[in-house]
Amino acid sequence: MASRDLTQGSVTKNLIFMSIPVMLAMLLQVSFNLTDLFFVGFLGSESLAAVGITFPIIFLFIAFGMGLNIGTTALVSRAIGKNHHEKANEIARHSLILSLIVSVGIALFGFIFSQPLLEFMGARGEILTMALGYTQLIFIGFIFMFFEFFGRSILMAEGDSMTSTKYMLYGGILNVILDPLMIFGLYGFPAMGVTGSALATVISRCIATFLILRYLFSGKTKTKIEFKNKKMDFKIFKEVIMIGIPASLSNVLNSVAFIIIMSFIGVFGTAALAGYSIITRIESIVIMPTIAISTSVTPIIGQNLGAKQFARMRKTVKRALQAMAVIIIPLVLALLLFSDVFMMVFSRETEIIQIGVHYFSIVAVSYLFWVAGLIFISVFNGAGKTGISMALNVFRWICIIGLILFVFGMQTLEGIFYSVAAGQVIFMAACTGVYFSGWWMKQKD
Repeated sequence: MASRDLTQGSVTKNLIFMSIPVMLAMLLQVSFNLTDLFFVGFLGSESLAAVGITFPIIFLFIAFGMGLNIGTTALVSRAIGKNHHEKANEIARHSLILSLIVSVGIALFGFIFSQPLLEFMGARGEILTMALGYTQLIFIGFIFMFFEFFGRSILMAEGDSMTSTKYMLYGGILNVILDPLMIFGLYGFPAMGVTGSALATVISRCIATFLILRYLFSGKTKTKIEFKNKKMDFKIFKEVIMIGIPASLSNVLNSVAFIIIMSFIGVFGTAALAGYSIITRIESIVIMPTIAISTSVTPIIGQNLGAKQFARMRKTVKRALQAMAVIIIPLVLALLLFSDVFMMVFSRETEIIQIGVHYFSIVAVSYLFWVAGLIFISVFNGAGKTGISMALNVFRWICIIGLILFVFGMQTLEGIFYSVAAGQVIFMAACTGVYFSGWWMKQKD
């Protein structure tokens, strides 16, 4: 059994055991998109634009699905911590049914409304045709993807972050193999272009999902999912939804807020837009290790809250913050000293590089506050208080956008950069205040 009792043993080892596979899983998640972009890039700029324009739409729904499963992780981990294994089994069973309902609903919605969504994003002509074929296939694949999210959430709740990562790795390798075969028509495969890249991704996701679900039903896990002679309990559905929906909406908010910030940046021209696009890519890579740590905190807090191991919860948060500092401080220093080098990986244009250098000189230090806040958010999620997490995330974006509009007045790019930095600091201060208040630990049962 690959699961780990997170209420026992070294807190530091538990964090490491959970975090490293999570970081690998995040890299694999990114690899599906990057692999598609890499091979489609050989087809020309129109094909690349067709795939690229689909990402905001697809990511929006992925964010919703991943958020919904935070409720599953929180509830199952807490039930395991209490040794209420039958309750954990019931939560898992109802979550699986909910995943089916939501995934089919989103798949149908996306398939039917892909064209107007893409037209709204600016797709026209041949780009629209290619993007439509790609998007509709990906939406069909959402049924498998949501089951993958479900499986990962159950295994994370049990203290097993390695098994799902292993199967995602198999899917990632298969995607790398299938992409060129289906895009270019190699070794007897028909040349399907952009549609081929979507089909390769869906098949790879399907295989990874099948392996994860097979493992879940193999009897090797703590959680046993059974349907024979079982009735539906709508109270459990409600419980999962009430915790999952705020987390989903919080994820969706991040996507919407990003689009708003991009629109503010776009006012200052193409170079500013291109520069900020590169900045966000560098940013996502820099904070990825600390995101892995914060994600791992959720099931640890859930199990220990269920077991009423409050001292271990506080120690987990302390160790997570220490690990975050050890990782993020050198990365921030690297950004401050070598931001021009990082920008040059993506662009050689002097104006674009200088925008990145200026951004990181203002914002990089605020990453210390941002990722610390994210750890607190994961603590609240683990306690099932996703409503608090959502409220704090809303507060963060209100601060950033409010500062841009009403303090700096959209006069300069520098004003936007200072708004982002100040917003991260205020966000962390608010999260810290809520954490030390302690009222997020109060449970009904």
